[in-house]
Amino acid sequence: MSISRSGYRVQRERLLEFFGTGQVRNPVVLTGDRHCTWVSDLRPDFDDPSTPVVGAEITGTSITSGGNPNTASFHATYDPIMAESPHWRYIDNQRGYVRCEVDGARMVSGLRLVDTVSATTANVRTEAEFVVESGRPGIAEVS
Repeated sequence: MSISRSGYRVQRERLLEFFGTGQVRNPVVLTGDRHCTWVSDLRPDFDDPSTPVVGAEITGTSITSGGNPNTASFHATYDPIMAESPHWRYIDNQRGYVRCEVDGARMVSGLRLVDTVSATTANVRTEAEFVVESGRPGIAEVS
């Protein structure tokens, strides 16, 4: 379960407070497998959007587990919640993986999705790319 939604409230709060001290430069949490992809800013208090962004999180899906997803049902459930969750940058339940390129200045993450898990010849595409820049907490979509 991702850090921004996990059930370990005390531990999560302690970790996010530590991220906010500046002792860790540009923390990024990579998690999975929730059978969906989430890209989020991390804040000490997700219920208060005025709290500072202290890090970034990418939760990756598995490429095949759970079979082909029902994207309409997923978005019917989560899009209304996303509208009330300013820390969420991207959500989807299509199968795929995350590819990260990291250097001293930034981390660029490409969300790679497959059209189907039922065929070995499925198309793979980059659905979106996100960047975490050195010295700037949080994550932003690459245009």
